[in-house]
Amino acid sequence: MRSKALLLAGLVYLVSPVDLIPDFIVGAGWIDDLVIVPLLGWFSWRVLPPVVQDDMKKD
Repeated sequence: MRSKALLLAGLVYLVSPVDLIPDFIVGAGWIDDLVIVPLLGWFSWRVLPPVVQDDMKKD
């Protein structure tokens, strides 16, 4: 459940008009999206139980 919540948070952050650095600041505004969204994806992977991670690695 935590993994799904983290993925959902990443998607909401990506489409949300509210960012840490506004997107109208060219370059810097996009970098926070390029860092935060993959980080949330990585965290969602890390909170999965090891059994699920191993099963997904086999596929």
